[in-house]
Amino acid sequence: MPKLLTAVVCSLMLLAGSAGANCIQGNLAGFWKLYAASSSGGGVAWYKCSLHMTAAGAITAASSCQNNFGQSTPVTGRVSLANGPNCTFGGSIHQTYTNITDSVTEATMSIDKRSASGVGVFSGGAFIFTMVKVR
Repeated sequence: MPKLLTAVVCSLMLLAGSAGANCIQGNLAGFWKLYAASSSGGGVAWYKCSLHMTAAGAITAASSCQNNFGQSTPVTGRVSLANGPNCTFGGSIHQTYTNITDSVTEATMSIDKRSASGVGVFSGGAFIFTMVKVR
């Protein structure tokens, strides 16, 4: 019985691995809503963003973010797939009005490629975020 149980568990692990996400750069393309919380020497803040990403990884000028004070800024940037089998990516988002660039240290896309969560840094602080593909 232990050998059968071991064989079943190994088979299930192989199936789960083969059903993995296996992301490609193009999976990031589309319109996303991003929500972030940040902390810096100046305190804490939150942001909500509407991002348009191309299959090549560009965050286009049609993108923008707004903070908890109601201040909005256009944003641009780039995202790049770091590890396809694990669906991890990194990148940067540049806030036009504040001239601040946020660096996404690591993020992971869900297996259905419709959401992602990650962490990042900016000059003097750090942030966490989640994002949902809306189209």
